[in-house]
Amino acid sequence: MDFLYINNENRYQLILDQAEQFPGKEFWITEYGGISDLIFGGETNEAEKGRIHLGKTPAYAMHYMERFFNFIKTGKITVSDYHCLVDNQFFGVVQDRYNVNKYAKSGMVALPPYYTMREIGRLLDENTHYYDMTMTEGGSRMLSNTYPTKEVYAEEIELKDVGAWGLGDESGVKNIVLSNRTNKEITVSVEGKQLLPVWEYGSDPVPDFLANDYAVWRQEPRVTTLPRVPVGGLSESVVLKPYSIMVVSTVEESFSDKQEDYWANSYIDEMISKDVAECDEEGNYCPEESITRRDFAKMITNALKYSNDYSYEPESFTDVQEGDDGYNEIIAAACQWIIQGYEDGSFKPDGQPIPSEKKLLFTIPLYGGFIPLS
Repeated sequence: MDFLYINNENRYQLILDQAEQFPGKEFWITEYGGISDLIFGGETNEAEKGRIHLGKTPAYAMHYMERFFNFIKTGKITVSDYHCLVDNQFFGVVQDRYNVNKYAKSGMVALPPYYTMREIGRLLDENTHYYDMTMTEGGSRMLSNTYPTKEVYAEEIELKDVGAWGLGDESGVKNIVLSNRTNKEITVSVEGKQLLPVWEYGSDPVPDFLANDYAVWRQEPRVTTLPRVPVGGLSESVVLKPYSIMVVSTVEESFSDKQEDYWANSYIDEMISKDVAECDEEGNYCPEESITRRDFAKMITNALKYSNDYSYEPESFTDVQEGDDGYNEIIAAACQWIIQGYEDGSFKPDGQPIPSEKKLLFTIPLYGGFIPLS
């Protein structure tokens, strides 16, 4: 992991140097990756490539997320899109399911970068400004810059234990992306800010590495860990897990029809702030109204970070069409067997969940807690 972090810092410094060499020029990144030199060193050695499991783990996708925000941090790079959508190596967002007959197609599967790139997209949609962040928690290390190329900024580079990138609008920071680059937990605070954890991904790569013992390097992961919605409201600090990346909000959202001393106010605020639940066009939550199957599918897939992500043959229902409100969430929930349609082929999105489905709202863990609903 240190190798990947140093690789990112090395490229960040090189971009700044190149910008000084070519003042006034516009920089475009057309392709980027990591440890590709090591992968392609043994092009015909399938057994060797089968042991390089790190590339399809959440920890590796987190390294890509850091690199993307470093591009933004330079203030010099125009990023138009992610360069590799479908790729069976590990640069892709999704890949073909592996088949011994390379010409036979057997479906698609989402790779860990799918989830980090999806979160980056959400952050870029909701924010207009980038802010540099200075973190005091954690220490720093001087590490040897051994990237196997002549493009080396320095033989040693200082690596901070915590990386941070701020996003917001002209009034200030609204979201902060925090990265723990160590194998230990780190408690982080930002002076003058209350922090609300809304998204978390990554972890020690070793369990994922061991679980995905590929027969060949093109094989999809046997296990892909999903992002998490951390439990907890606004607080002065958050705890970053080893080798993980967390998005925190500095503003807790609320709803217009809030009643003073209503028992679920804090729960509803937390779910709205973390995009688990949503208000109507007038900003009302209507907490006493019955939940529909459409709302149920949205909330459960948002809480568990399931998505209509290419991994399964999509379900189809006679009364749910692509483009309808909640279509992606309904299909994702159906593919995961969380909620199913009826024998006549319908879904009845405006109907109510049956009792056994409602129980899921109380029994599915929300990363250490439970989804709080009446």
